[in-house]
Amino acid sequence: MGRKSLNRKKEAVVLFPQEQDLHQPEELQIGTTLRIGRPSNRYYQYIYTSLDFLNQKLSDLSSMLDLEGHLVEVTGMIHLKDGSGFAIVESKGDNLGPNNQNRLFVDRFKALKNHEIIIEH
Repeated sequence: MGRKSLNRKKEAVVLFPQEQDLHQPEELQIGTTLRIGRPSNRYYQYIYTSLDFLNQKLSDLSSMLDLEGHLVEVTGMIHLKDGSGFAIVESKGDNLGPNNQNRLFVDRFKALKNHEIIIEH
């Protein structure tokens, strides 16, 4: 029931457009405290142990499931040319992830949108 655009594909109907801006995720900054939320799929899709995406191991992904609820702090940002980027987060306390590492990489827009990370206020 959506309107048709010029290329004849239906556009999605926006229900309650006045409330649409209320649910936009906040921007991450260095020093922001985050809580690691639930995985958006079977495993975390937007939290990584390294930026070497091609060599992710299933054992590393499954061991990251224990991270839910941990507090982390943003210590750095990586901005890419296409506008996307990653936040570098470090634990506040015990080590994170497989091999007792202290640092994780988070897709800053997609992880917030999918509630894999939650900003602590």
